[in-house]
Amino acid sequence: MIFVYVIEGSFDGYVWQTLETKMSFIDQLMRGHLHAREMDDISETVLSFAEIKAAASGNHKVMEFVVLGNEKKKLSALQTAFEKDRLLAQKMFSAKLGGIADTEKHMARIKEAMEVRDQYLADPFEITIDRRSENVVITEKAEAGKAMRASIADHIGAVLNGKVHYAVLGFYRGFEIRLTTSIMNKSGTLYSLGCRDMDFYFNVSESDEGTIQSLINTSKSFEKLIKADEEKIESLKKEEIRMREESEKPWSLQAQFDDICTKYEALSMELRKVGENPEDELEKRRQVERAMVDESDTTLTEIMEYVTTCHQMPSYIGIFTALDGDELLLQVAASPDEHAADDLVEEKMKTIHAAVETMEEDYAAIFTQIIVQSRKKKYSQVLTTAVQYAFF
Repeated sequence: MIFVYVIEGSFDGYVWQTLETKMSFIDQLMRGHLHAREMDDISETVLSFAEIKAAASGNHKVMEFVVLGNEKKKLSALQTAFEKDRLLAQKMFSAKLGGIADTEKHMARIKEAMEVRDQYLADPFEITIDRRSENVVITEKAEAGKAMRASIADHIGAVLNGKVHYAVLGFYRGFEIRLTTSIMNKSGTLYSLGCRDMDFYFNVSESDEGTIQSLINTSKSFEKLIKADEEKIESLKKEEIRMREESEKPWSLQAQFDDICTKYEALSMELRKVGENPEDELEKRRQVERAMVDESDTTLTEIMEYVTTCHQMPSYIGIFTALDGDELLLQVAASPDEHAADDLVEEKMKTIHAAVETMEEDYAAIFTQIIVQSRKKKYSQVLTTAVQYAFF
């Protein structure tokens, strides 16, 4: 048998509230409720924690305050999720509006292309093919296909070599017959009826007559393209209305959330007057934690400043170099007189020794300053180790 001891009127109630919340989620997760976006307190295991928590409180209002706080947190999370969903709906709504405008522009350009096309008759068939800078008018589809194949051979080299952006193979019903390069096609080329900056693509096949028929069918497809745009605009407008309603829909739990917030704040003030507000204890802990973090940050900043100061001071090697130690070595090596070389070294060493003594005094002063200040803190060993590392 397991006995659980709690102190009536202590902070144990809040601790058991935390265990209750955790156990609620774990219990429902184990029961396989993975599809739910929120968990409810409905298990028998949770009730055992709730009973212990109630016994520890000694004040039913503390219990009520904790329950209200949990409900407030849950609803606040749901409100945040609702606001995110609404913001997403508003962005999608704006995107739909942009899609309608873009489709309307596309449809207007197709209508312009139709006006160009309708200035020329479809029957009798007539096409103009460029053959080595000479425009040849052809009225037979098979012959036109052969001529186009020859025109492609004339121009494809310039297009593939990048000499021109696209080549004009001829003209049909007011449109340029264009040849362009493309990585989207296995052959590396695309063929289109071009009108200003619009291209309507057709297929070039092994059949000469089939190529021309594909070109003709493309010129007759504008009405279908406009109908497709009209249907797309209609669909986008319906979606726009739905998204507008979704983005303007109020949160269904707002009244419940406001009511809980009001009760929570009122009960919080009441418990604070008698010194039993659990939030006050939490706030004290937060203040202690913030103070510890601030003190730690300040100490680390001081360590970095001291280490930086030490690194800025000259090293032994630096002093040797600054006092022309390298030049001294060259002089000693070049001197034929052994005694003269000894004198040079002795004199230079006196200078270096004096400089080192001065440097050591500076290091000692900084080291003393660090030790004195570190005694006021709990980080004496950390500072001492950092400084020793920087010095030696």
